[in-house]
Amino acid sequence: MEKYPYRKNCFSVIPQNCVHTTESTPGTSSSWEYLFIDIDSLLAQICQNGSRRISEITTRINSGAYLKQERENPKIGRTIRSILNLMRRKEDFYLEEAKAEILVLLLNIARENNTCRLPEKTPAKETIPIAQSLDYISMHYMEPLKIKDLASNCHLSESHFRKIFASYMGMGPMEYMNIVRIRAACDLLKRTDDFVSDIAGKCGFATFSTFIRNFKKSWAFRQMNGANARIIMNSSC
Repeated sequence: MEKYPYRKNCFSVIPQNCVHTTESTPGTSSSWEYLFIDIDSLLAQICQNGSRRISEITTRINSGAYLKQERENPKIGRTIRSILNLMRRKEDFYLEEAKAEILVLLLNIARENNTCRLPEKTPAKETIPIAQSLDYISMHYMEPLKIKDLASNCHLSESHFRKIFASYMGMGPMEYMNIVRIRAACDLLKRTDDFVSDIAGKCGFATFSTFIRNFKKSWAFRQMNGANARIIMNSSC
């Protein structure tokens, strides 16, 4: 597992399903503030061109996790601080103002990640079913899902589904599914005292050995697309 040191006035952008943990350096005390953002629902309010545009922006935002000092990107840093201050003060209309600030934040993050954008020729008729399959996986990952069933739900052949999924996500559907399952398992490992073998079963792994193999692989994974992102601001060290 690769480690990145937090310092005062750092912020990070963590895509959904990116397996990670946040810890203080031994012997020190740190504090963090979190923003959990439902990207799709916010973008739907301003994107008049529909799902194609939302998918492009979302893909850029979730092109990878990164950690930066506020001075490296003061525009994003100031916006994050402004949102956190609004949520603390809770003045009249603060939710409406915070929503507008969050939209600005998302668009600036998308510009920052301008190296990861959807190919201009990617047909919307293909990106839409893939987005639907991602939602389906996030809701049913604990079940014994089969690729042919995901393809059938998208009204695509299994071979074509695999092809466009890999093109859109940068990985196969089974690899993505196992990443989602590992992320859910990590959450349960942190929050419960359940046996690891029981957690593996709850998260959709047919055998414990399959869980262990994918758990080890997940720490080497560096890039993940998804619907939601986590923004973390380190306020003190």
